Amino acid sequence: MTTRLPPAYKLSLAVRKNLRDEWEANKDGFDKKVSDLLGVDWSFDFDPLALYPYAEATDNYSKEYFGRLFKQYGEGASWQLENYVNEFGSDGKQEINTICHAHVIQLDVGEPEQINRNYLGCEVRDGKLRILFKEQQFGSNNQWALQGDTLLPALQVAAAKAPDSGAMSFFARMGVSTDYKEIADEAEKKIADLLQNPKLKYEPNFEETYNKVMDNLKKEPDALSWMGNWQPERQFAPLTAGYLRALAYILDTSGYGTDDMLKEGFNESITSNIIKFRVVDTLKRNKYCEVDIEDGVLYLQSSPSTFGQNPDNIGWDLADLL
Repeated sequence: MTTRLPPAYKLSLAVRKNLRDEWEANKDGFDKKVSDLLGVDWSFDFDPLALYPYAEATDNYSKEYFGRLFKQYGEGASWQLENYVNEFGSDGKQEINTICHAHVIQLDVGEPEQINRNYLGCEVRDGKLRILFKEQQFGSNNQWALQGDTLLPALQVAAAKAPDSGAMSFFARMGVSTDYKEIADEAEKKIADLLQNPKLKYEPNFEETYNKVMDNLKKEPDALSWMGNWQPERQFAPLTAGYLRALAYILDTSGYGTDDMLKEGFNESITSNIIKFRVVDTLKRNKYCEVDIEDGVLYLQSSPSTFGQNPDNIGWDLADLL
């Protein structure tokens, strides 16, 4: 457990001068940069009296250049938030502005379990985004404050606790925003062109699929262990798109684009012009995934425990169902 130090009663003139010259002279610029990046007013709120004892406990440099280290935390946070916006775009802005609703960035010492190998951590508390540093490591690696491997898990945890967190997690929503559309749109267009049917549309059925897959993980924690720690959630959307991409490849290599009989058979059977993904409790014919047709809808389906596995096999036997 981290030892919480009492705040300093007063800072020396030398420290106050360094704070003025290095931090206070630049703080407004950092506030403006983050506000411009995220589209709403944000501000940095670092407490010098509360934090100075941790600088004293670190080393002489941290004490002497206390304000400079504040500045470097501000630079690091601004830079990493710029990377976040570049990766997640407008949806990412909306997410962080909602989760961190106070629009304030704070700095504090963290508990050991919150700190990564770079002596940094992150949390959201009372709607405030908080940079965390390791005890006796004040200022270490401060350019990496709010790097993705600390920021994103903190947003995930905070979003899950929100009463209006929605049906899908933060990671899953970000996957939909950044990793789905390009794959799905290209595959959807390819299938429509092959079958000469511009009305064909793909319905990923995100929320129902996500709930079934994640509910199953509570019963079978190792079901998707091949993806890594939080990869099932971040990879949820691109994997869903991957089934459609695999179907496009199967249709192409099986001749649906050149064989009029296959083309007509597909269009006559899929009267709804809908291709839809779903998770079913039990697959009918195959081990990992399969296609099925109900009420004129072509379903691409997997089971909860095989989601994402061997999607390239989807639809190889489609002609048997048409």
